[in-house]
Amino acid sequence: MSRRASRVLLVVAALLPAVVALVVWRPVLDLALLGWDTYPLIGAGRIASLGDLAGTFTEELMDGGYPLGRFWRPVVHLSFGLDHALWGMDPSGYHATDLALLALCGAALVGVATRLLSRGAWLAPLIGGLLYVLHPVQLEILPVAARRAEALAVLFSLLALLAQPMTRLAQPLSEQRRGRAWIAGLCCALAVASKETGAMATGFVLALALASSQASGWGSRVVTALRAAWPSLLLFGLTFVARFAALGGLGGSAESSLTANFAAAP
Repeated sequence: MSRRASRVLLVVAALLPAVVALVVWRPVLDLALLGWDTYPLIGAGRIASLGDLAGTFTEELMDGGYPLGRFWRPVVHLSFGLDHALWGMDPSGYHATDLALLALCGAALVGVATRLLSRGAWLAPLIGGLLYVLHPVQLEILPVAARRAEALAVLFSLLALLAQPMTRLAQPLSEQRRGRAWIAGLCCALAVASKETGAMATGFVLALALASSQASGWGSRVVTALRAAWPSLLLFGLTFVARFAALGGLGGSAESSLTANFAAAP
């Protein structure tokens, strides 16, 4: 198969899950704004001034009104602020954003799978993308705009894996590859700022750098991976510091408490 034909197949494989998602889940556009937490998020996300915009990065989820714990998700607030600016209180606009996020996730997943398998692979990535956008778990996310934190964290995690350069040999990254590493780091930070589980994006990036290294010996491979993924590690650390400062501690809930879960382990 020629390189051109391979690229065409890849583009089609990436676009098909996105199109299927838009067609299959089109009925969600007709739903009302569901979920008890949707309206509080719209209120907390509204941006009327530069002060409101700056405050997005220093305030708790729902301005501290979330009853099930203390969380910091500024990307979610920003997305609701943008929706409110564009659509007001029209439910279809909020659902359209969630549908677009699902379509982007499907396309990005195909890209990541193609990268991990081989440049000529398209069938398995296509199946993976279709399975993701058609999975019944989407029934728990799409109808309720407040649950878009899941889709945002997944999307930025996939984009980080697409951007992170393969390490290959134990050599310093070129200027272009360093730029890609910083983009991957930014995506890791945005994943964490979308939902706490987005912290896995940094681990995925480090695992990709380690797995793709061709350096001899595990010590050299680890050093090479850290050298390639250090922008993601740095930006994750800075984002965690910002979260800690906004919450005045680790935050979370009783169910997500590390100490509580460790105590319950026996």
